[in-house]
Amino acid sequence: MEGYLEDWHVGDRYQTYPRVITGTDVDLFTSLTGIRAPLFLNEEYARELGFKTRITPGLLIMPLAIGGLYQLGLFDNLIAWMGFDKVKFNASVCPGDAVRSVIEVIQKRETKREDRGLIICKLMIQKENNETVSEGELTFLCRRKSGEDCSL
Repeated sequence: MEGYLEDWHVGDRYQTYPRVITGTDVDLFTSLTGIRAPLFLNEEYARELGFKTRITPGLLIMPLAIGGLYQLGLFDNLIAWMGFDKVKFNASVCPGDAVRSVIEVIQKRETKREDRGLIICKLMIQKENNETVSEGELTFLCRRKSGEDCSL
């Protein structure tokens, strides 16, 4: 798939390879962003709150999930991200857990410009046991192949 508007069809599903979240990932993210909450950095504190260990910030999981989709080549003809809506965090992810992204195309629309269109996908981020830890909707603008019918 080249990621042109014509390549996307409602109902299509794509899945990334699993990626193990490491403690170093969490440490670097919290340092870079300043989101230095004890829940993300202190195992003892996390256990006191009922977690098996410190947890991974949900805001770290999102870009890793989207990065996996880029690695599949799905967004090679992306013009712009237009939105990330209805985001939910359903379960925790700890360092050592593996997550993968699953997207399903739920809508495809024309725009005023003939050389592009909008795609809306449901994003699910899942652990290896298929538990959905986060979900939301991605909207992006992508190019059309020149001179071809979009067949919405």
